[in-house]
Amino acid sequence: MIVASTSLPGSRRDQFLAKSIAYAEARGKKLTNFHPGDMLFDYAKLIGDRMTPKNVLNTNKKALNAIRSAVFEQILSKIPDLLHEGHAVVVDNHASWLWKYRYELAFDHHHLRRLNPDLFINFIDDADSVVRAMREREQWQRFFFEGKTPEYALERVLEWQSVEVEFTRSLAQWERKKFFVIPTKASESILYRLIFEPWRKTFYFGMPLTLLHGKKNTSARQRIDAFKEWLEHYVAVIDPRYVEPISQEHLKNIFYPMYDQIPR
Repeated sequence: MIVASTSLPGSRRDQFLAKSIAYAEARGKKLTNFHPGDMLFDYAKLIGDRMTPKNVLNTNKKALNAIRSAVFEQILSKIPDLLHEGHAVVVDNHASWLWKYRYELAFDHHHLRRLNPDLFINFIDDADSVVRAMREREQWQRFFFEGKTPEYALERVLEWQSVEVEFTRSLAQWERKKFFVIPTKASESILYRLIFEPWRKTFYFGMPLTLLHGKKNTSARQRIDAFKEWLEHYVAVIDPRYVEPISQEHLKNIFYPMYDQIPR
């Protein structure tokens, strides 16, 4: 199986995929991940291009597309042998880029068509965590933080997450393939089951579970947790509580609440 996955920068999908690979290996399965973003910089360095994460989207478009094409050719050349050897393959990219206040599609349709993924996945993390991760990266300082209000980065991340989900959903619909959104705080068993046990049913906890805070709801949360633990023996369960709500302070200062950002 070939999976095309997408996510925002700072969504911790590297950690999630590393855990998923280890989880699969422990069960006798082979899972290989390609990250074109990292390979992009390795190839640029190889050919003497001074492209860096900070300046990548300011790179000449023709040069950037040429490097990206070379990277995908490398990936596409390796996949047939991996599949023959029994590997499942995840190609982990971005569906969109936010740069200079506009969104750009990060996928090349030509290479996506040749990749011909069986499944599309968007990895998502709670907005607060993504903002904290971006704050540590030089490339996002000017756009998200310098001279901006404390809420600005949070609002942009919430908006970008929605765009990333919808871009990926559109790609999946165009290719007539299944699409899932997986929180990176979730159990790695979810990805394993989607890839290696596609016969299992997938359930989404659609109740407003994120509202059950406080001591008064302790018993209700415990019953829900016990029910989910029982379900996970038989099906893949995607729990919206893995994308934790942003703080009450933030909710008072932004123009839309977090629960509208949880894909359904």
